[in-house]
Amino acid sequence: MCLSPTDDRKLAIVGLDGWIEVWDVNSGKMIKTIEGCANIAEFSPTGHAIATTDCGNDWLDLKLVNPESGEVLCTMVGHTKEVLTACWSVSEPQPFNRRPQALNPKPQTLIPEPKKINPKSLTL
Repeated sequence: MCLSPTDDRKLAIVGLDGWIEVWDVNSGKMIKTIEGCANIAEFSPTGHAIATTDCGNDWLDLKLVNPESGEVLCTMVGHTKEVLTACWSVSEPQPFNRRPQALNPKPQTLIPEPKKINPKSLTL
């Protein structure tokens, strides 16, 4: 569960079915359902993306999705264990997992689908 940092009326949760639901906390109504198979949902600091996982690869991929359209913006691959959580750095536009020791310091720019990104190449 994650409150949008730019719009404190929006709350992203993962439903029991694995779909991401974006809710308006003032009205109590669901704004958007993002189909998928997620176990986490974390808004970016700008509110323009949600970091989430995908069960399609045994929870090894981290995806960024647009909270308005549900479009997958990019996928980060290469994790060797399940991605259980993600967090954002306020000073960096890229999410990172809680296993930074597994990452390689070589910089890489996020690229859109269908290309995949290896998180070992991201700079923290």
